[in-house]
Amino acid sequence: MTFRGAYDDIDGIHRPYITVRLRSADGMWIPLPFLIDSGADATFLDASCLQQIGATLGATSEQSASGIGGKAAHLQFSTALRFESSEGTKTFSGTVGVFTNAEASDTPVLGRDVLDHFRLIFDRGRNVIPLLAPPHDYDVVVR
Repeated sequence: MTFRGAYDDIDGIHRPYITVRLRSADGMWIPLPFLIDSGADATFLDASCLQQIGATLGATSEQSASGIGGKAAHLQFSTALRFESSEGTKTFSGTVGVFTNAEASDTPVLGRDVLDHFRLIFDRGRNVIPLLAPPHDYDVVVR
C-alpha cells in the first residue's frame, strides 16, 4: 500500500506532512496533520491535542524527552494510528508521547517508531512524500 504525504507551505517554508487518524480515549478516530520527521526517534502530539484525544494530565506521570529544542515534559498515551489510502488501511497500536507544555511543539510529529515500518521517499520536486508499506517497493532509475 502507498500512503501519500505532501509538502505544506507554512510561512514560506515547505514542510512534509501527512494526515493520519489517531484513536482517542473514547475510541473515535481523529484526523491529525503530522509533520513527517525522519530525525525524530518517536511520535509525539503537541499539547493542543490533549483535550481532543481525551488524555488527562493526571492519567500518567510525566516523563522527559529531549531533542533539538532541549528537554520537554510529556506523558505517554496508549492509542492507535491509522493510515488510509485508496488501496486500504494500515493501523499501528502503541503509545505516543503528548507534550504537556504548548511551547514544546506546535504540531504532531510522526517519528521513526512509525516511519521505520515504511519505505519513505521525500520528493520535493514533485511535492509528494510516498510512504510505501510492504509488499510495495521501489527502484531508483538514473537518467
